[in-house]
Amino acid sequence: MYRILQVCGGLRQGGAETMIMNVYRAIDRKKIQFDFLVYNDETTFFTNEIKKLGGRVIVLDRKHKWNIIRYNNEFQEIIKTYGPYKAVHVHTNSHSGLPLWISKRASIPIRVCHSHSTLQQLHESISRKIYRFIMKHMILENATVLAACGKQAGIALYGENCFLRKGVIIPNAVDINLYLQNYSVEINELRKQLHLDDECMIIGSVASFKDVKNHAFMLTIASRLKTLKINFVMIFVGDGILRNNIQKEASSLGLTKNIIFLGVRQDIPLLMQLFDVLLMPSLYEGFPVTLVESQAAGLPAVISDKIPNEVDLHLNLIGKHSLDSDVDEWVHAIIYAANKLADVSAVVRKSVITKRKLDIHDSVRIFYKIYGITQ
Repeated sequence: MYRILQVCGGLRQGGAETMIMNVYRAIDRKKIQFDFLVYNDETTFFTNEIKKLGGRVIVLDRKHKWNIIRYNNEFQEIIKTYGPYKAVHVHTNSHSGLPLWISKRASIPIRVCHSHSTLQQLHESISRKIYRFIMKHMILENATVLAACGKQAGIALYGENCFLRKGVIIPNAVDINLYLQNYSVEINELRKQLHLDDECMIIGSVASFKDVKNHAFMLTIASRLKTLKINFVMIFVGDGILRNNIQKEASSLGLTKNIIFLGVRQDIPLLMQLFDVLLMPSLYEGFPVTLVESQAAGLPAVISDKIPNEVDLHLNLIGKHSLDSDVDEWVHAIIYAANKLADVSAVVRKSVITKRKLDIHDSVRIFYKIYGITQ
């Protein structure tokens, strides 16, 4: 059995973590096992699932990230204690240089850097620019595989020339069959639990509570919908450091009856059929798996123009809008999307997902290939 070290930073239900877990569930765990190196000891749903699947969660204290000698020593000790490793797979974007450098020194033969974001800082301090320059150099010098969730994410981290010559795209894929099932019985039960009437418009958001996800703007949209006396609820799925702030803001805006905080959920395919429309006004994204999930379920989505075009599967389910637009444009787009007949058949959705190689088994094949392991 081969062991792969996944360096993730944390194990909350973000896009990168969800992608890794989707792959982990689908691999032959008698042939490959994943260990997860994280920078905090927070217990999440993924933590417990990893242990059930035979993996190990290894904590390297976050404060040691900025002490290179201490970080190097602890990382090396982890490799000696839990290895040997066939490969190390680093998912910490511009912070990936140091773990890749250490892994090379430890003679781990396959070292994968994986970009999950399109963020390119235009206004940053000189020290931050120097840090990013050094990290980029360390990544390019020490990684044997330059991977990204999409073309724009690859260009953002590695540079256009480098990524177009040597990069590997690993799209954030889903188990398509989960999104083609009929969950009508479970949906009816959930509607009762959440006290949702039949005429209520259900706006869904599946996102970590971080600045980039733009929950504050979603509350602005909710306030406008309430002013217009629209019968709606906005359901927030996820967790994160800003959740308490958003809950307080929702309460201060008088939106307590209109906003439902569901926390972390594992029934995303069901929720995608419960929602009338998905809302994603992100400041930037890499290749959001949530939009693959929504389109797999046939759910319309209203998203920001900061999200890469490559995630649109051309099923007439995605509506893009500028974050500079008036809130009323977003409100009208949401109402239109929620009420239009988005009748894309399961056969068509499965065909498109398969052709775009967005089924999880396609990603698994890429993982095996970059790790140098035969299926």
